[in-house]
Amino acid sequence: MRKIVIFSLITIVLAITLITAGCGLIVIAEPPGAAGQEAQTAQLEGVKVVRGGEKLEISMKDNKFDPANAEVKTGTVITFINNDSVIHHVKAEAEAFESGDLEPGQKWTTVISNPGEYPYSCSLHPEMKGIITVK
Repeated sequence: MRKIVIFSLITIVLAITLITAGCGLIVIAEPPGAAGQEAQTAQLEGVKVVRGGEKLEISMKDNKFDPANAEVKTGTVITFINNDSVIHHVKAEAEAFESGDLEPGQKWTTVISNPGEYPYSCSLHPEMKGIITVK
């Protein structure tokens, strides 16, 4: 029985590896509750990808978002932190979310529940732009 379970797990892992390899995506999974489990992140072509975690922090400094582009799963807690010396105001297109004015040092948190692309910008500094992709 144990050999069948191990064989089944190996078969599943190989199938997932082959499927994702065709997409150019490598997925590394840890069992839920694994000791020391942190959000797995990777930088791919200027996009921060968050996997296995449920938090993303986006810094605002020097009139830029960092990271400007991110990919998260639904339900990820996204926190915008104003690490700049000026006020910022985060606003997504189609009114998906809006922070209000954020003074230097302030944070604002949102959760996006629906998959899709969410372009956002600072309404006070239009050159500040980014996209959050929710999968």
